[in-house]
Amino acid sequence: MKKSTKIILIVVLLVAVAIYFGAKIVLISTLPKLPDSFKDATEAFNNPETITIRKSTSTIENYLTFEDMKIRNDFENLENNGQPISTTYNIKDSDIRITISKEPVDSLLAYVKENAEVPNLPYNLAKDLDKNSIKTDYELYEYLVQNVGKKVNIFSSFQTIKRAHTLYNATLIIMMNIQKVTLIDGDYKGYIMEANGDKTAYIYHNEDSYFLHIWSKDYSDAQLIDLISTISFN
Repeated sequence: MKKSTKIILIVVLLVAVAIYFGAKIVLISTLPKLPDSFKDATEAFNNPETITIRKSTSTIENYLTFEDMKIRNDFENLENNGQPISTTYNIKDSDIRITISKEPVDSLLAYVKENAEVPNLPYNLAKDLDKNSIKTDYELYEYLVQNVGKKVNIFSSFQTIKRAHTLYNATLIIMMNIQKVTLIDGDYKGYIMEANGDKTAYIYHNEDSYFLHIWSKDYSDAQLIDLISTISFN
């Protein structure tokens, strides 16, 4: 091989290596930094509390029925331009609002699978989640806490770096500003999350999650636990 040919090959190789590592450096340098508020979410999911809630034995004369769920009727309808809002109520004798709703236990998981991809940086997060047997929203929260923010460097594969970007994007979609997580055991299964002063209880029934969102920091844990204890399902 001629000397000039060797020089050309060496130059081409050096350029290829420079482009390869340069591309990685760009991807790593554009990887956003997790905000400080995520530290609270990490702490909350790594160290959740657990409470046991038993079904109330008290006589309840007035129930609110929502889908297959019955709950003690502590509520009054709000109105919007004269029209009642069917799932948002006032707690009686207070200014505290509550929203009651129902979604599949994997509703956020399905949303993240469809929307977490970073533009021009495709990574199949759905395949990754399926491979790790992530089947519910709560398992998704745990997975993100355990995996987002892992260090990458120029020796990491392109797939690993793209995964880091996609996990960060998924995290921004669903789990900022979470301060506390409480697992529910006993006659009910689910969890309670606190974020920005609000509380949301997720109660599992079959393949669905019924949730009670309290729009106030003034509704105590004891009050929420007492309310949950009045829930029954058809």
